[in-house]
Amino acid sequence: MKYLPFLLCLFFITVSAQEKSGLVTSQFQKKAANSSLSPQVSYYVEINNGGFFKNIYVMTTDSTYSPDKFSIKIFFNNGTVRTIPAAFKKTADNSFTFDQKFASEDEDELAALTLNFDPVKKELGYRWNNKDKNDFSAPKIIKEFAYKKGNKFPVIKLDLDNTKSWSNAKKKKVIVINWFYTKSQPCADQVAELNKLVEKYKSKDVEFLSVVWDKDGLAAFLKAHPFSYLHGIAATQEIYDLMGTAIPRNIVVDKKGVIQYNHAGVGPTVIDDIDKAIEAGLQ
Repeated sequence: MKYLPFLLCLFFITVSAQEKSGLVTSQFQKKAANSSLSPQVSYYVEINNGGFFKNIYVMTTDSTYSPDKFSIKIFFNNGTVRTIPAAFKKTADNSFTFDQKFASEDEDELAALTLNFDPVKKELGYRWNNKDKNDFSAPKIIKEFAYKKGNKFPVIKLDLDNTKSWSNAKKKKVIVINWFYTKSQPCADQVAELNKLVEKYKSKDVEFLSVVWDKDGLAAFLKAHPFSYLHGIAATQEIYDLMGTAIPRNIVVDKKGVIQYNHAGVGPTVIDDIDKAIEAGLQ
């Protein structure tokens, strides 16, 4: 089944936090004037993320704690920041609850986070739904990401936009892959810098391949954003499953077929990280 992509481009608990009834409970803190949170934020709670991220905050922009004004803000160690609306639902005891799935920066699947907001006490409770039900204060890995750095990249075959086919089956080259969506501005913003990498390594054993999510938008995208990669078409569920729903994604595979880099989203170091991975792959 083909899903829509999402564009891409959290460890300190307040001293009032307590563990009770299967939840870690915390009182909301008033945002300091010099906080890194957005100016609209009034109150927040920091969630214990077990060291998988830089910070996770549950925030509200409303001093009356209206349940529809909450969001989760995730600060990644690579400088990326993501905000998720917290769609709380009212429960039978008049509190509000919300569940959110998480993946680590290495894309390992983490235990889901459950939030519970008590509007009377102005108190937030949370638990990480680990396999061990008694271990809920910080997340654990539920499932490791199969295509992280150091693992083998699978053999794939796909059609190029010029009707030829492409496969990595017998290539003894470093392969650099960009997974993109033609209507994504973050994807378009990376093209110029990716083209510079193509120019830098044009005399080396490096092959650059883009894989486009939506074939119908490719011609218009390339007209607006000339892209020096080969252009492959995602036409099978295997490719969609391999590349995932997060875009843009950049992957570097060395001459032995081992993944040197696999990152979804954007960030200030992405291009430099791709460059370093190519150099490592050429060794």
